[in-house]
Amino acid sequence: MVDDNKNNPPEAAFLGMPKKVTELVKNESDRGAILILSAYLEEILGLLLQSICVTEKHGQKLLEFNSPAGDFNSKRVLCTALGLISDDEDKALKIIQNIRNKAAHFDRKGRGFDVLFDSEPTVNQIIELSKALNTKLSSKEPSAVKEQFNSNCRLLSTKLYVRLPRVRRMVQPKSNKDEASEIRKKFKGTEVGKALENMRDEAKKGNLDKLNEMIGLIGHLASSSKDSKKKT
Repeated sequence: MVDDNKNNPPEAAFLGMPKKVTELVKNESDRGAILILSAYLEEILGLLLQSICVTEKHGQKLLEFNSPAGDFNSKRVLCTALGLISDDEDKALKIIQNIRNKAAHFDRKGRGFDVLFDSEPTVNQIIELSKALNTKLSSKEPSAVKEQFNSNCRLLSTKLYVRLPRVRRMVQPKSNKDEASEIRKKFKGTEVGKALENMRDEAKKGNLDKLNEMIGLIGHLASSSKDSKKKT
């Protein structure tokens, strides 16, 4: 990830980044602008995923090369599945991903590496991108198409970035053993507690039916306890 400062959250590295990216792509080639802006968006998707993981370390592993979220497409799909981005944002990202893929690979049937904003397929994709973001392409002149692509990417990056403070890190569940200990302690001296102790003793003897019965009861009690806490 881009942030090496352990005292700051990952998104801190992106403060002021929109202005830097704007300056960076201003004099870039069409292909260069596409690659820079798509990489910027991919990094923000990575931050969203990292922010929801149980720990930052788990998030970093998730984003490593050849890991479940190691590329643009995987990050986009996971962010959508986890409810971190909207369907319209997913649609816009998919279009940008398609444009990026054309720019990053040699097109044997087309213009090779020469992916420009004057090509009809690219113009049509940017029209669809604008629709997804509720903007409009004013002209099909290459300079206007490039500016529209840049603006759409900046708009989308802002939409994604402002979601970061609202993402809540997931909590890793306790082990069955820890939950069982808490439940037995809570119900110690009661009929439920005595039943649990009996089930545990039978399970130790190899009675798997009693073990399954105990696991089911513990799960039910744990769920009931969580529901009662929510109501209060």
